[in-house]
Amino acid sequence: MRTIRRMAPVALALLATLSLVTGCGSQPTVRPRPLGSLTLALVGRPATIDPLRLADASGVALDSLIYDGLVRIGPNLEPRPDLASRWRVSDRGRLYTFHLNPKARWQDGAALTSQDVAYSLRAYRNPANGSALAAELAVVKAVRTLGPRTVQVQLVRAYAPFLAQIGALPVLPAHLLATAGSGKALLAQPDLTSRPVGSGPFRLLRLSASGALLARNPHYFLGAPRLAQVHVTFSPSATQALEALRQGKVDYAPVPDLDAKAVSTWPHIRVRHVVGLQFASLVWNVDLPPFSSPALRRALYFAVNREKIIETALGGYGSLSDGPVPPSSWAYDLKLSHRPYDPSRALSLLAALGWHQVRGVLRGPKAEPLRLTILTTGGVPSRTMALGLLVRNLEAIGVQVTVRSEAFPRFLDDYIAGDFQAAFVERGLSADPDVTAYFGSPRINASGENAGVYRNAAVDQALVAERAAVDQSARRTAIWRMQQAMASDPPALFLYFPYAVVALSRHFGNFALDPSGQFWDAQDWQRQGA
Repeated sequence: MRTIRRMAPVALALLATLSLVTGCGSQPTVRPRPLGSLTLALVGRPATIDPLRLADASGVALDSLIYDGLVRIGPNLEPRPDLASRWRVSDRGRLYTFHLNPKARWQDGAALTSQDVAYSLRAYRNPANGSALAAELAVVKAVRTLGPRTVQVQLVRAYAPFLAQIGALPVLPAHLLATAGSGKALLAQPDLTSRPVGSGPFRLLRLSASGALLARNPHYFLGAPRLAQVHVTFSPSATQALEALRQGKVDYAPVPDLDAKAVSTWPHIRVRHVVGLQFASLVWNVDLPPFSSPALRRALYFAVNREKIIETALGGYGSLSDGPVPPSSWAYDLKLSHRPYDPSRALSLLAALGWHQVRGVLRGPKAEPLRLTILTTGGVPSRTMALGLLVRNLEAIGVQVTVRSEAFPRFLDDYIAGDFQAAFVERGLSADPDVTAYFGSPRINASGENAGVYRNAAVDQALVAERAAVDQSARRTAIWRMQQAMASDPPALFLYFPYAVVALSRHFGNFALDPSGQFWDAQDWQRQGA
């Protein structure tokens, strides 16, 4: 399964899971005889494995072994074939025609057809099913089947993020779930939640409070997996998952960024990382002086040692952020200017704006001190450490900083209401580079998405253009314009993209880590050594 979903309108960290692969013909690829099994440790028991209602990372990860989507997301975050071996975009970006891989079958042996895709999209669009994506799927006007292997999706308007954000939804088995073609899902039935039928490389045999057991899907359209089984344990914490890995009880565990450097020294353990789909930043409320000044916000960039923050707070497991598009993306602007740590330059730029250091305090034209209150919430050690370093950097040039730390529910309320001068947040991204929700002016007061009330005509124009673009080159150019406009008028002090980090035992072969930190190409996994 490879899905992209916003869990809630203002969730500051998005859970993202992505899609996979291609093929052609009528028989699965011949594979060697399956050998052995591997054990994965996931943090937390999933609240549900119902693809319509996934609400946590462990549920997303488990489903990624069971289901597939129409497309997958490649290493550079571009959509690639999965159940759809090819597709065509026409009608000025409003019509998507998907051609399904003829090898694709359900785990019960039934053929996967266009009826399954059509049913699935209707089920996700039906608010009665509790789908977190019902609102986003409002862009879909109609779904039509053109024979057993072809499906068309008509959009209300051109919407370039469609493939990455929606086209990777896990396809559901209509022959088991559909009732009169209504799109009403019956996934609440106990037999289907405990033993779902997907099209992915592994089928679920058993699900309990402590873990799950999956077996290879012999009908998998990319060829039956090399492993006979995958065991999954649900660990109460990342610390316990890593301890199980260290003791040789599991073969895979996610790694918190602060632990990655230490884990990399463990014998017989390999650490893998990739730029993740989250970014940490200090979001400005641009309606409140003096931070309404783009020049002042640009000057403060030079006061912050972001490289030191990454090295200290993340153990080096992060990538510098100069904007909201990750450097791993096909849409990242390589010419984007980087503002290095240079406190002297920060003070010079601030002086040109009328802010001068007086006995260690920055004071403005009326001798008023430069005061900043930062809204935050606790709970994640690396973020707490990063904020502490950020505060010390700003205080070193004379900014008087107060940290307002609140319990998450209160923090969320205040953030949505825009009740802050600046807010230290880590926000999630989809694989698509569209960031309209966070920085488009139409999203101001939209459940707190553009909570900093950021308005920039050039950014808005670029976001409208990239969403409507049919040609990827034209879309890339528009996204570059957006990044350059944000560099001139920063809505936030962008800090870093944390890495998604995992640790593997010496037995885990052919593992590939995607940018969301979830599973892909699991059919190629194999057990190595004794």
